[in-house]
Amino acid sequence: MFTGAFRKGSVEMLIMLTMVVGAMSGKSVVADNALQESGRRIYEEGLMPNGEPLKGIRFDGSMVEGQDAACMNCHRKSGMGGVEGSTVISPINARFLFKREEHPLAIVDARHRMGFNQPHASFTMETLDKAIEQGLGLAGENFSRSMRRYVMDDASRSALHAYL
Repeated sequence: MFTGAFRKGSVEMLIMLTMVVGAMSGKSVVADNALQESGRRIYEEGLMPNGEPLKGIRFDGSMVEGQDAACMNCHRKSGMGGVEGSTVISPINARFLFKREEHPLAIVDARHRMGFNQPHASFTMETLDKAIEQGLGLAGENFSRSMRRYVMDDASRSALHAYL
C-alpha cells in the first residue's frame, strides 16, 4: 500500500535522523569506525595507528614486533583465547573483559580439562591498560610468562579499546 516514493523518503528521513542524533551525542559514526579499524589493525596485524609496528617485550626481555606481536597470535581472531600446553590464554573480547553477566563461561579448548576461562572481576580501561602494558592481572599478579608487555601510546590504547 505504500508507494516507492514514500518508502524512499522514509529511509532518507531515518538516515537524517540518525545523523542528527549522532551529531547531538558528539559521536561520529565515521570516526568510531576509523578508531575500530585502527584497533583491528593493532590486534590482527600488529600495526599501530601511525603505521609503525606494534612492539611487544617478552618476559625474558626479547622483543617481537609487527605481525609477530599481534594479539591475534595468542588470543585468536575471535578474541576467545585457547590452551597451549599448561597455559590458558584467556578470552579478551568485551563480553569477557567487561562482563555484564555474573560469570560468562567460554570453552577455550574442549580438549583440555583447563579449557574453560577462569572467573575474574570486570576490567576497567585502566586495569586493561596495565594488563597490556605491564602484564598485570586485576589483583596485581603477573600474567603468564608468555604474555608480552606492549608499548602503547594514547591513540593506540583508544583504538584497541574501541576494537575490543
